[in-house]
Amino acid sequence: MSESTDEFGYLALFDPEGNQVEASREDLLSIEAQSFDKALHRRVTGDRSGRYWLISDRPGFRSMLLEVNIFRCYPRTPDNDDWSIGYGVNGVADYPHWTLDGCLQHFRRRDGDPDPWDGAPIPENVIELARQHVTFRAGRTPGPDPLDLHGVRTCDAAEIRERLTEFLEGTVDPTELLRQVAGKRIAVFELLLAVTFFCGEHELDGKEDDILNILVPENQHERLAELAQNLADQLGSE
Repeated sequence: MSESTDEFGYLALFDPEGNQVEASREDLLSIEAQSFDKALHRRVTGDRSGRYWLISDRPGFRSMLLEVNIFRCYPRTPDNDDWSIGYGVNGVADYPHWTLDGCLQHFRRRDGDPDPWDGAPIPENVIELARQHVTFRAGRTPGPDPLDLHGVRTCDAAEIRERLTEFLEGTVDPTELLRQVAGKRIAVFELLLAVTFFCGEHELDGKEDDILNILVPENQHERLAELAQNLADQLGSE
């Protein structure tokens, strides 16, 4: 079975052309849990390097559109059998205002890899299935918590308000920004997006890094910088 739509929910893997991959439920659950099991991923995909997509919609769990990169490293010669496994978690619906459309700019990007399957954008039929199955709901996140991998903790609202008021000399009301980000664990992608919108709305270009460092405790600054750089690399930014 390559998917299930009974009481166990929907779970399916698609190749870069939008074809459903035949795989056991056990194998699909391993991929969903981001196991990094190279042998399993290679077996499921028939040793075909590429950018795959897993859709999960299971009762009791948060739904997801998981980007699964199964990459055969270069040079692709008979004596080099090195592979890498990676996951893009922007499509995990793990916070209330998550939207699929917020991920599609990245998912639809075609990379310039010589192998078109490695750089393929998400197929339109997979997007349509994701619209049917992937939305935020209460429940556990399958596999590792994305916030453990890609999140930071922000300062509490009172501290942020005081420091922002001082930094911006009281010229901007930060209430909406505090509502979005203060006093919680938050995905770096979500945090950067909120700060970008805040700075754009209030004509604070060039102050993004300063504001990020105000929002995040000093002991999280190094982690914030590393995660932001990782995100930039993933999105192909400089």
